[in-house]
Amino acid sequence: MRFQFYLPDGLEFDDYLEFNRLSYQKFPNPGLVHGRKSLCTTGGLSVAMGLLILVLHLKSMAVGWALLSGAMMLMGGWFLYKYGFAFFRYSAAHTMRQTRAHRSAVTVTLYDDAVENATESSSYRCAYTDVRHLYRVERLYVLLSDEGSAFLLPRRAMTVGKPEELEDFLQRSTGCELEIIK
Repeated sequence: MRFQFYLPDGLEFDDYLEFNRLSYQKFPNPGLVHGRKSLCTTGGLSVAMGLLILVLHLKSMAVGWALLSGAMMLMGGWFLYKYGFAFFRYSAAHTMRQTRAHRSAVTVTLYDDAVENATESSSYRCAYTDVRHLYRVERLYVLLSDEGSAFLLPRRAMTVGKPEELEDFLQRSTGCELEIIK
């Protein structure tokens, strides 16, 4: 055993949030990306049209125009917030709710030839030759395998090993270049 990460309560919300941001940035779902862009564009256009109506009819503002202008800006603002700013937080919270039922202590161990993720009831082992992507984000390291498995290694959870040696070990073991995502 070279390195070990221990999470007594499983992953935290911010870990899921960072992983979702990384997933969206590096492996976007075209349908989701297109849908979010369309909804954000709709929201932005609604706000802009509401402001335009407000400016054009400022002197002779009738109640109907004022209501239309306000409604368009409110609807547009809601679309921008929901699909632009709050999307990652919602997605992370959803992932966390899904896994909360199975939440237990997690130990991720990095051996010389493989990485193993173990809980009280199960364990999964993956050879480093199957790891295709290696990332470092603010709070954690992420190893992605051919099979679609992800190993999340929160920096705060390292219990065995020297943090300054981890990146070199991961790059040598997996053969992947470490990509730093900001």
